[in-house]
Order: sequence, then structure tokens, then C-alpha cells
Amino acid sequence: MTRRGYWDWGYPQAPIAAVLEQDLGELAARLGSPVFYDRQGQVVLMDSFEDGIAPWRASLDGAGAAAALSAVTSRHGRYSFALTAGSDAGLNVSVTRFVAPLQDSPIGIEASFTLNEDGTTTEPTTQSFTLHLEVFDGVTQKRGALRLVLPSGQAQILDENGVYIDVGDTVLYYANSKVWHTMKYVLDLDAGEYSRARINNVAIPVASNAIRTPASAQRPSVHTSLEYVGVSGSNPVCYGDIVLLSQAEKSA
Repeated sequence: MTRRGYWDWGYPQAPIAAVLEQDLGELAARLGSPVFYDRQGQVVLMDSFEDGIAPWRASLDGAGAAAALSAVTSRHGRYSFALTAGSDAGLNVSVTRFVAPLQDSPIGIEASFTLNEDGTTTEPTTQSFTLHLEVFDGVTQKRGALRLVLPSGQAQILDENGVYIDVGDTVLYYANSKVWHTMKYVLDLDAGEYSRARINNVAIPVASNAIRTPASAQRPSVHTSLEYVGVSGSNPVCYGDIVLLSQAEKSA
């Protein structure tokens, strides 16, 4: 990295006062960039839960369902968001964060998550992990979702009719609470369709699939959610970390 600031042990003069763009790129690589597989777009929100989970609203459905800050595992830092699925009824737990409207451009959403809370390599006893994005403009709701179905590893998206459909081949994953997976997708709001998606290093073929656009009088805002659905009779846990919301994304 180009020298900046003072030398170690009090060298009396700073060699360079300006930070070059290539310096910042190397700094991101050394310190651990929050964006792991797709670095396009302008990040406008990043939450790694180091300051708690107060901005998030939990929705619990089923006995034993819970959403809580956890120090059991994390992708970066000390904390993550522990999502415990209910054992009956909807078998569901989700957490949602609301933000003000973003720039009129393609919007991206990314999150990291683990599977199987006990740290073993057995298949997780779960049904799905889903990353939701809803954009409201006062007239229409523009909604997308990317889901990983377990244990098959099938990727799905929410289509224009509100139905989850299979896209692409199955994704191989490692079920271990210390192994973090990352999913991201981009919505082209003007075109009303998915632009691109990725789970870990696997590109998911979503381009040109229409998103759901029902009428809605909800005031202009952006809602992003992590949803975890389990199976009857148990309370499996997954962990979420480093949620990124971005604007000015490139279309596919």
C-alpha cells in the first residue's frame, strides 16, 4: 500500500497526504470488505448488528420462535442475529428493517447467513431461508425475494403472481454454523424485473423475470427482511449477519 500518514515510531513528516483510489481498494481487501461476491452499486445501508437489533422488527409464528442478538457466531465482529424458527403453526421467524426511499435506480440487497446452529456437518432440519426486498412509492409495491430451499439447495424467486419458482441448478452448501453463506440480488424497478442474483459464488439466472407489483398505498419506503422457515416439531436456528442495501446498481 502507498505510504500515508506517519512512519512507525514517529517519523517527523507524512510522505503523502492524499489517499489514492488504489490504496482504498487494497485497504478494503486487507481489512475485509463487507461486499463479498458482487461489489457493484452504492451501499447506502450496512448492518452487522454490532450496535444491537433495535432498528429491526421481528415477526414470530409458531411455538418457540425467536429473534435475538447472539454472540454464538458471526461473519465479522462479535454479534449476529439469531433466528429461531417456530415448531408449529407457521414455523416461521422473520425480521424487517424500514428505510427511507432510495435513488430512482436498480436496488440491490445482500445478506449473509449460516445453516445448522450446532456446528455439525449434518443436513439442516429446515425448509427455507429467504431474503426479501419491498419498495413502496405510495401507489405500487415492487417486491422481490430470493429463497434457498433446504436441504435440496434449490434457489427460488418470487414471481409476478406471488409464487416461488425454481431458478437455476441446485446450490451446494456447507451446513455448519461457522460457515457463512451470502446471497444478493438486484431489482430493476423501472423495468419491473429481476436483474441479477447470486448465492455464494454461484450466479442465479433471474434476469428478465418479472417482479411482483401489486397496488399499495403504503407511504414511500424500502423494507428488507430476513425470513427463516423450519419444520414441525423442532426449533432450528440460523444466524444472519452483514445486511447490505445498495442503489445505482448495474442492470444485467
